[in-house]
Amino acid sequence: MDALIGLAGGLARWLLIQGLFCLIGCLALKVLTLGRYPDLGRLRKTGWRHLPDVELIALFGLACIVCLALAAARWR
Repeated sequence: MDALIGLAGGLARWLLIQGLFCLIGCLALKVLTLGRYPDLGRLRKTGWRHLPDVELIALFGLACIVCLALAAARWR
């Protein structure tokens, strides 16, 4: 049972990082760099196996969410 819960937690964490934060990071970086980075064609060719880029993009997405949350809390 512990293994099943651990597997479900790991899957949820992976989906959150790969899905949500990477999407937000991609959108934010595309806007900030005027469409130059990230090169989604290269990421699609490698099948998202080029993990350092994906993890950095997801980290940037997380940073954007944290900054937006702090800004919203400050303006409240």
